[in-house]
Formats: sequence, structure tokens, C-alpha cells
Amino acid sequence: MPLTDWATRMNKVDGITAARSFVGTCYRHCMAALLCGSVARNEATLNSDLDILIVIEEEGPFHRKTYRHHGWFVEAFVAPQTFYEQKILQRGNNRNPSLLRSFAEAMILKDRTNFAQNLKEKQLKL
Repeated sequence: MPLTDWATRMNKVDGITAARSFVGTCYRHCMAALLCGSVARNEATLNSDLDILIVIEEEGPFHRKTYRHHGWFVEAFVAPQTFYEQKILQRGNNRNPSLLRSFAEAMILKDRTNFAQNLKEKQLKL
């Protein structure tokens, strides 16, 4: 049975709708938000979660936080724009290639200043 049918039967909002709602509720002041992983690639399974990269303007350390929103587990990866810029621009020294791949595959949920689109294009060119 397709995931969308299962989600409907379980009163679970579809992943993209839930991701947009999550950003609007929990990170409405963020600079950008990108949905990554299986839901963004349209490969979600019954056990999939929402992986969301959150770009904030304020400086601070990268952190990860788990939430529950509209029936989904949400993994929010939160960092300032400088963190993500450095990861993309210093690709050769990057110890986290999955983060780079995430940008390339990501679905942009919010992008106030075209930051996410510009970074995604840079990643695709590398």
C-alpha cells in the first residue's frame, strides 16, 4: 500500500505538509529550511521520519533536536548560515558527505533570501 494511503488511514498528515507545518510552528523565524531524506526523495516507508535542515541567522553551534509533529518524528538539524556555507565551500575537508548529499537532494520548504537555493546550486555544481 502506498505511504500516502497508509498515512491517511492512520490519520497521519503527509510528510511534506507536516514538514511545512513544523517549520511554520517551531522555526517560523528561520532563514531557510530544507526537507531531506526519504520523504524529499519520494522514497518514504512506514518508518520514515522527517529530516529537516534549519538555517538560522544567529551564530551558535550546530545542534540536532528530535520532535514529534503531526504523527511524524522530526529530526531538526539546526545551524547558522556560516556553518552550512563552510560545509559546502570546504567540500574537500568535509567529514560529513551525507550533509552535502542532503543539500543536493533537498526540497526547499522556506528560503527568505535565496540562501538555500544558492547553496543547493553550489552543491550540485561540485
